[in-house]
Amino acid sequence: MVAALAGDGASYRMLLTALTRHLRGYFSRRLDPAAAEDAVQECLIAIHTHRATYDSAMPFTAWMYGIARYKLLDEFRRVKRPWMPPLKLRPGRAPTSLQARHNRDTGCESETRSQGFAPSPAAGRAIPGAA
Repeated sequence: MVAALAGDGASYRMLLTALTRHLRGYFSRRLDPAAAEDAVQECLIAIHTHRATYDSAMPFTAWMYGIARYKLLDEFRRVKRPWMPPLKLRPGRAPTSLQARHNRDTGCESETRSQGFAPSPAAGRAIPGAA
């Protein structure tokens, strides 16, 4: 990257080629193939755009993977993919309504059902004293 910043075009092409391989591996383990390729391209564009912010006194891989992590989070937000882990249940206990709602909202509802629990039907209950 230091040579690329100094204006060496051949070094910059070699850097982008090597980065493409690393980024494909990084994103392909976390996203479907089409989204992974889009994320690789977005990350390469961000690296190119923000290359002047790279401090040569710091490790390049940390800077590059920081950008990649933010692009991954952007992709999760774009497709509304939950990246929070499901709330774990203690063995032998039914989920609270908060746990059931969290797991349903994040797409982890099957975890509570696979353990034999179903969310409580709180929505159908009448509230005493409410008119």
